Amino acid sequence: MRVTRLRANATAVVDADAAVADEDATELLASAVSLLQEDFVRNDPRTAAALTLGWDELRDFVVRTDPDL
Repeated sequence: MRVTRLRANATAVVDADAAVADEDATELLASAVSLLQEDFVRNDPRTAAALTLGWDELRDFVVRTDPDL
């Protein structure tokens, strides 16, 4: 799959103000989080319960894109 794992300290926010909220992507993310939660609750409740960040908080993320990237 040629996936390269990056650690959080290998990234940097360049100009947060340049990013524009993407409503469609934000709605898609919220839907995906809901589906993931349903799947974990049904198939792996221990993992679902171990999440340190709440599901509602994940659903509330706003997707932003930087047109210069």
